[in-house]
Amino acid sequence: MSENTNNRQETPASNKRTPRGVRPASEVLSEREPPKERPNRPVRVIRIGRIRAAIWVNQTDNGPVYNTTFERLYKPEGEEQWKSSDSFGTNDLLMLAKVADMAHTWIHQHRGPIDSY
Repeated sequence: MSENTNNRQETPASNKRTPRGVRPASEVLSEREPPKERPNRPVRVIRIGRIRAAIWVNQTDNGPVYNTTFERLYKPEGEEQWKSSDSFGTNDLLMLAKVADMAHTWIHQHRGPIDSY
């Protein structure tokens, strides 16, 4: 029998990286605002290019309910500060769909049993 020449090593679960474009919300938000000024934070932020989804959770008597907001980031010409919009152009729609799919997958992986909904 020949030996496998790929020599790939398995990464322990604790060292696995999050999928590309997915960053913990705390990591994204800590770059923008001091902790005392953000009472409500999303549980997850997913970004591909200029399109970003924020996943929010509301605790109810029936368990958690997830909502998602979407935004497009842009930098106006001649300005240094990035801004966001909830309006998407034709060229943004495919990325919006991909980010929405990733948000949908994340929510289904983290919510409770389907019978509770």
